[in-house]
Amino acid sequence: MDLLMPAQIERIYAVTAAQGCNRNFVVVPLATGPVEALMILPDGKVYLRSPPLTQFEDWLAGLPARVAKLDLARSRRPDA
Repeated sequence: MDLLMPAQIERIYAVTAAQGCNRNFVVVPLATGPVEALMILPDGKVYLRSPPLTQFEDWLAGLPARVAKLDLARSRRPDA
């Protein structure tokens, strides 16, 4: 199991912020998984789990397109 560093998490937040999501409504686990996970949780938060660190840069490069496909209506809360 790999752990994300703060700088990597900030880069993920930058991607979601560009899509209009407030970071308070984005869940990024510190531990990476065997594969990525990307979903909207029942409370409207965006859940993003990175794959192993060896795949992080490629995963991050494709993340904007994958996030753009989600229904972010409940996750866009700029005033929160």
